[in-house]
Order: sequence, then C-alpha cells, then structure tokens
Amino acid sequence: MLAAAQRPVIIVGGGARWASESVRRLAEQLGAPVVTSANGKGVLDEQHPLAIGAGLHHPSVRALVENADVVLAVGTELAPSDLWNGPFHLSGTTIRVDIDPAAGRRVRLSGVLSTRSWILDTPERRL
Repeated sequence: MLAAAQRPVIIVGGGARWASESVRRLAEQLGAPVVTSANGKGVLDEQHPLAIGAGLHHPSVRALVENADVVLAVGTELAPSDLWNGPFHLSGTTIRVDIDPAAGRRVRLSGVLSTRSWILDTPERRL
C-alpha cells in the first residue's frame, strides 16, 4: 500500500522519537514529505529535503495532508492541540503507528488500517 502510493505523507509526533532513522529511511524510499507535530519536531532533521516542519495547522500543510492518498501517522494522536483548526478530512488511507493500541480510539480517524509498529522495522521489506 505504501509503495503504491502516489501522494504519500508521513506525520510524526513525539512518540516517534525512537524511530528517527526509520522515519528518514522510509520517507526517502517513498519520496514522502514529513510533517511533524510540535512534539515531533526534530524527529527528521529540518534541513532534510523531505522535511516540512512542525506546521500541521498551516492551510498549505493541511491541504497537502488531506490530498494524500496514504497518510502514515507515527507516534501522534493528531489531537486538537496538534491541529488547531479541527480534524483533517482525509480522502485516502490512514495508517496509524502507535505503541498504545487505544490511541486510535481516543481520536477519531477515517480509514485507519493498522497500529502495527513493524511498518517502520526494515521498511524495505515491508513495502
């Protein structure tokens, strides 16, 4: 699913700090821009060409995320405090990676496929 995505976007939060290198490798393999929440700032070096930065509340970033065919959300609740302007209206598939399986139930997302962390483990074999 990720490998076939035409417009993938990766969103990372503070819970992705353990996966910085895996996030970078996966973003590079997919050519996917990486947006961070305020707590995820620094998971991907902001000088990296795929880094969008911490700006989930900006209209241009919101449009990028909402038009993605696959959104990979890693270690983020996508909570109101991250979004400021209400929830995303996602048109594609959302893959949620979080250590807490209950996290997906606390914040309502459409199209959630998985909470499996293996997506980030050796991504070249998981795509």
